[in-house]
Amino acid sequence: MLGGGEFTEKNTRSFKKSKQIIKTKYVDKVMDYLLTKTNAISPRDFTEVYSIVMEETDANDNSKDLHSYAKDLMRDFCKNKVLKKLMQSSKDSSELLAEYARLFENMKVFTHSLNKLFNYLNRFYLKNHN
Repeated sequence: MLGGGEFTEKNTRSFKKSKQIIKTKYVDKVMDYLLTKTNAISPRDFTEVYSIVMEETDANDNSKDLHSYAKDLMRDFCKNKVLKKLMQSSKDSSELLAEYARLFENMKVFTHSLNKLFNYLNRFYLKNHN
């Protein structure tokens, strides 16, 4: 529930369940987008997941855990999607460069998407915990 711009009631959903919803309703759909280039995230899904980020940050006081989860998502993407693909790509320099450019674009989209989702956390957790 919103009260004065902040959540005032603690949500009964577990943090593990919140992470699962974030992954299935947002992160997995961003990954699908990177593969298919079709928009798979509805405004309703984004709003629901963004609300979960706000709840976990404010009402449930899971800012630190949520920040760690966001870092883990980015680290896993770089390690499992970018580096692994680069290591598997052809040693031909033109093919390697083309694959690098494609992966770099995907990384920019993924980073932008995570930044958009965790915007609230970035503004309030980082500002208050440095």
